[in-house]
Amino acid sequence: MPNDLDFALFFRCARCAKPAFGLARRPYGSDATPDDSEAGLEECGWTIYEFGPKRPHPDIPPHVPEPVQTFFLQAADLATSLETLDAAAIMTRRTLEAAIDAKEVAAPTLKGKIDGLAEKNLVPADIAELADHIRLIGNEAAHGDQVLAGNLEAQENVQELLDFTRIVLMYLFTMPQMIEKARERTQRHRTDS
Repeated sequence: MPNDLDFALFFRCARCAKPAFGLARRPYGSDATPDDSEAGLEECGWTIYEFGPKRPHPDIPPHVPEPVQTFFLQAADLATSLETLDAAAIMTRRTLEAAIDAKEVAAPTLKGKIDGLAEKNLVPADIAELADHIRLIGNEAAHGDQVLAGNLEAQENVQELLDFTRIVLMYLFTMPQMIEKARERTQRHRTDS
């Protein structure tokens, strides 16, 4: 029995405008190609079985609760496209606000909540300053006149914003758990000695 035909496809991603590839299979005996009509590959009976490059999965620090994880993933996903950089910056701010809310720091504004983190010694002053930077860039994306979309330099800045957000999340959720586990080990060691 004859085999299906495999094809390598090369194209430009409609989302980020970078080169991409796909591997597709056309059933044996089918002459249908996407060029023959307005139909896409699937409508012509083709199966796409590989696609790349793979979108990177963001590194979420351990112990980050929901919905903070979801907001961070949305921000990271939006940052992969030049066209959605403004939304990515806004979502990093939303991630920050949800993270602080999870720590039950109450204040009428996000700035007040960030100050509350430092006052309660939940983060050092430098990390509170980093959090305020995230807040300011998110506010500028939501309310400012400068458009980030389509700007390669802005994409680097948004990636940096994601890195800063990851650091804040580590201070708020990962490090306290690491410290608690270390305390438990120390206590067990003292008890065993």
